[in-house]
Amino acid sequence: MNLHFTILSLLLLTLSGYPCHGESAERIFYDAVRAEASGDLKLAISLYEQLSQNLHSANLHSNLANLYFKVEDYGRAVLHFRKSLLIDPDNREATSNLAFALEMSGVSNDTIHEGNPAFSATAQTIWALLSSAVLWGGLLLFIRLSTSNLLSSKSISFCFLWLGLLSFLGWGWMKSRNNSEHLKREIIVLDNQSAKKNSSIPLRRFAGEGSDHNTLIKPGTSLFLDLDQYGNHRVHAGPDGTAWHLARSHNGSDKGWLKSNEFAKLLSP
Repeated sequence: MNLHFTILSLLLLTLSGYPCHGESAERIFYDAVRAEASGDLKLAISLYEQLSQNLHSANLHSNLANLYFKVEDYGRAVLHFRKSLLIDPDNREATSNLAFALEMSGVSNDTIHEGNPAFSATAQTIWALLSSAVLWGGLLLFIRLSTSNLLSSKSISFCFLWLGLLSFLGWGWMKSRNNSEHLKREIIVLDNQSAKKNSSIPLRRFAGEGSDHNTLIKPGTSLFLDLDQYGNHRVHAGPDGTAWHLARSHNGSDKGWLKSNEFAKLLSP
């Protein structure tokens, strides 16, 4: 779980010249590196978190995840390893470190829903481009054959083949789009830092501190926010102004209410 010089160098190149509230991001990065070298991990985390408000890179989130792992905040380590892998899915080191963080948190890898990469959220643009190419390419070919008097009985077969391919590509785009929308609802359960470190978080039956819980969830667990009839996240404001969110596991077996400080969205706003 050690930081590597190559990762730090790549991150520095990314940060170079990037402004951050009037202060150079490069300077904040150097301050974070010095803080970590001196053993002040809390300061290093604070500085990296400051950078992550305006900048997202696989290296930045991996470094932040490593720091959280060192202070045994495994929920936030899982969160940032997941963020890193969204940007760079082929990073084997981050994948290995994520598995280790999940193991240390006591969370099964099964809680992470990984579908077919061909229908991932990031593949949505590819499906759209392929659909557009087949649509216009088929139309142009059909027009060319019509003007050249080359249409024959084979044209019907061509139309069926073309429409079938368009239907398949449209289905792929819809499936990828649904996965994208699903990803926007995904959250990672976190230690709320008000109780014992890495303690389980209750999923309450009702939105309130005094409510019984359906189950206990380990930090680092992946859940999904519920939506209301208008497609908005189901949120309830408590008497003290605390925002409560209804969430459930991917298979729907676990469901309950969480406070805003007990989770973070996988995708940044």
